[in-house]
Amino acid sequence: MNEEELQPKSNQWAPDDEGAKKGELNPKRISEQEFAYAIDQLKIPNCKSPGRLAGGFMGQMAGYGNHTVPSSKFQVQSNGVQSSEDEDYPAPPPMPKKLPKLVELLISKTPEIYQPAVACAIFPPLATHLWRTKFRYIDNVEHEATLMTCLLAGTGAGKSCVQKPIDFIMEDIRKRDAENLKREKEWKEEMMRKGANKDKRKRPENLIIQEIDADMTNPAFVMRTAEAKEHFLYTSLNEIDQFDALKGSGYQQFRIMCLAFDPGNLYGQTRVGTQSVTERVTIRFNWNASTTIHKGIRYFKRVLTDGPVSRINFCTIPERDIGEDIPIYGTYDEEFRNSLKPYIDNLCMASGLVECKEAFHLAEVLKDENAEFSRLSQDRVYENLSFRANVIGYLKACVLYVANGYQWEPEIEDFIRWSERYDLYCKMRFFGDAIKKAERDGDQESKKGPASILAFLPDKFSYQQVESLRLKNDMNAKGTAKMLRNWLHRGYIEKEESDSVTQKLSDSVYFKTHY
Repeated sequence: MNEEELQPKSNQWAPDDEGAKKGELNPKRISEQEFAYAIDQLKIPNCKSPGRLAGGFMGQMAGYGNHTVPSSKFQVQSNGVQSSEDEDYPAPPPMPKKLPKLVELLISKTPEIYQPAVACAIFPPLATHLWRTKFRYIDNVEHEATLMTCLLAGTGAGKSCVQKPIDFIMEDIRKRDAENLKREKEWKEEMMRKGANKDKRKRPENLIIQEIDADMTNPAFVMRTAEAKEHFLYTSLNEIDQFDALKGSGYQQFRIMCLAFDPGNLYGQTRVGTQSVTERVTIRFNWNASTTIHKGIRYFKRVLTDGPVSRINFCTIPERDIGEDIPIYGTYDEEFRNSLKPYIDNLCMASGLVECKEAFHLAEVLKDENAEFSRLSQDRVYENLSFRANVIGYLKACVLYVANGYQWEPEIEDFIRWSERYDLYCKMRFFGDAIKKAERDGDQESKKGPASILAFLPDKFSYQQVESLRLKNDMNAKGTAKMLRNWLHRGYIEKEESDSVTQKLSDSVYFKTHY
């Protein structure tokens, strides 16, 4: 039986008539024919499920049977090996033809081959304009628009394609940052001139600098966050490993990624020196990063089961045929800038709790569709990744809603549906098998007993918990401090900084680094 014969003959994912009349979004129901097709796909030899389904079947579930783009060549690379049309892994779901006006504008100068990547990369800088603005997700938890995007593509694939739209989105923030950076520089020069003079001027107030250097250290990051007065920080990295400057002594960059996404987080440090940074802050951090597929997989390999991957929006760029003409960009001119400005202004003016019933309902529908597909595929990794992918999709929908002057567009639904499927496709494509292996290895490790005592502790734990666990495993309490010092030295854990200079060892709190 050929590929064409396997395809379902119809697409049953349109809203029902009653719902359509009311203008409502309705949960999609799978037909017996499509269910049979899904099961057949699961039985195909060498088929990576649900990756194949996520790229193919899920796209059909989402209603993309009528969308056509030149996507037959839209193949990605995995583990450094180029995919071909003959391989079992499917192409990603194609973008819908009709897009929200803001997305359409921002990709209008981008060659078609790069448009999916750009359509993902625009959201972190757009969301960076929101200040003290929250959105209530379907679990009743209020989120700010924390959006982090990582582009994985082959060498020479054109990863710089995202930069021009980002530059235009960030123009207003960069202008204000430049003024404050000038004030900061003048103050530093004055401090250098005065030396030990007691009449030194205090650090200037209102030094809100949102776009930070890619190689910023941990203390500088904490300081910038504190001075930002609840504004988002933003950075764009040419290589993902530029985050290593943030890792400090315990690979803090991964902890920052996780905390940034989670509402109500606290992060910081306590130092004794008068010139040192002592702050506890709520992290608001959006970013874009690009890297090769090899490097990206290697960078996240030790934290696959610890949260960063699920909180990041991943995208890719197709492999162009050898000898194919280079893509041609459009011209970013004053008309483009003027067309973008109203959307940026709308984001800057937003505040408070924003309710978007359409985005809320769409998140519920997509959550149900993800659950239905998880039941079909019986893939726990896909299900776990889908939880936060749905939050990311919801936040994108809310950003578009606010940018559009609190007006919902019908095109937002199809775009967000595609965006979420595309994100899940990339996660399963690049990390799915590795996550499964890491989880299997973790299960095996946890059965080895006291030799892996760290595995029995939660991500955040106290000295007393370690001591109790040692006693439970017939180990003496006196060895607790020595064991913790050894873990700290080897980078397995890090110690939470305390506000108390005289903190007792028995009151100490630790975090796993998972690195």
